[in-house]
Amino acid sequence: MTDKKNLNWEISVLEAQTGTGKSLWKAKAKETKRQREQAKRAKQAAKSTDQGSTATTITPDSNNTEDAEAKLQKLRKEKVDRKLYTIQKRSKALVSKLVQFEQQRLKRKIQDSSESSNEELEKDSETTKGLPLDGLVECMMHRIKKRSPALAKAFDVQALSSELQELNSSKCVQRVLGAKQAVVFINSNSTDLTEVLTGTKTRDNKQSKSREESGKSEAKPAPKQVRPSVDDKPDQDGSIVGGSDGYESTSDLDADPTSKFVGRLDGNVSDVSISDYEREGSHKNSKQRKRQRNPDDYDEDADKEFMKLYHGNGDKKNRPGQRQRRRQHEREFGKDANHIKLMEKEKTHINSRQRPQPQPQAAVASQPKTKDQAMHPSWEAKRRERELLEQAKTVKGQRIVFD
Repeated sequence: MTDKKNLNWEISVLEAQTGTGKSLWKAKAKETKRQREQAKRAKQAAKSTDQGSTATTITPDSNNTEDAEAKLQKLRKEKVDRKLYTIQKRSKALVSKLVQFEQQRLKRKIQDSSESSNEELEKDSETTKGLPLDGLVECMMHRIKKRSPALAKAFDVQALSSELQELNSSKCVQRVLGAKQAVVFINSNSTDLTEVLTGTKTRDNKQSKSREESGKSEAKPAPKQVRPSVDDKPDQDGSIVGGSDGYESTSDLDADPTSKFVGRLDGNVSDVSISDYEREGSHKNSKQRKRQRNPDDYDEDADKEFMKLYHGNGDKKNRPGQRQRRRQHEREFGKDANHIKLMEKEKTHINSRQRPQPQPQAAVASQPKTKDQAMHPSWEAKRRERELLEQAKTVKGQRIVFD
């Protein structure tokens, strides 16, 4: 059995040769290089035999392509077998986890239910506790293979045995294998194995189809054509029918409106207030309100210049600092400003304070210690010991004379 890396590489090379599947770009480059070298050798052989350059194109041999396809299918099946081994180990851990969850669910249900229905729930909990894990794993693997027609055909999936079929049809197993985690596990692994076996990406195709359908559904409608009004149609003599009737306004409102904001409205204000739309029904969020709002209504959020016109042309300035405020007060009040008065008051208060003169400390007369003062017994013993040692040092040795 080949390694995983070599197996993937061989599959990609064969896919590049046969032109099927999702081969790696390196394998495709290798195949194109091989075809180029083969054409070059054929061209040189044709020149050597004086047949001209007509033999540059080489038709691939049908037997070689068939052999490559058969080998490719064999390697794909080998890769699926390896994946099935790992899936079986993961499914065993998942099944044991789901059985524990089912037991906990039944236990909570027994505590909350009445005494009459406890017997059935207790039986279900006992049967769930005694479920064989190996049988559940086989049932799950059978579902994974049977879900995809390609897998069922490749592995020749047949019906379960009588024991497993009876186990699969029980209610407890249906609850365990019908859980959300189990269904997701079965669907995802079946899709992965089908992609490996067929060499195609089914998920990408589904996503592209869903994007195309969503793109078609979200196509923007064509803009409505604005019909010209009857009043604006020119008459035969060039005058506008139903318009101003020769009246020219002399007021200043038409030339220069007093409020720039009112001038910008330009007749876009609707007679219907926003509160009327809010009374029609309670919307879930602001997006639905914006979609269902009348397009003739004026939207203040959409007007970029509204805040500028409403609050003034200039930006809001920062609050002046302490020094700037003090300068302003000095210009207005002069020496009567509060901070100047406070500073003068502090200066006078500082000068008025006088430090007290240092008083000379009374000299303590040091009296010499008298010899009669009693000492501690330990000190007295130490003193005597020192005196004895000094006497021992000063004693001179005398000769011993024997008669």
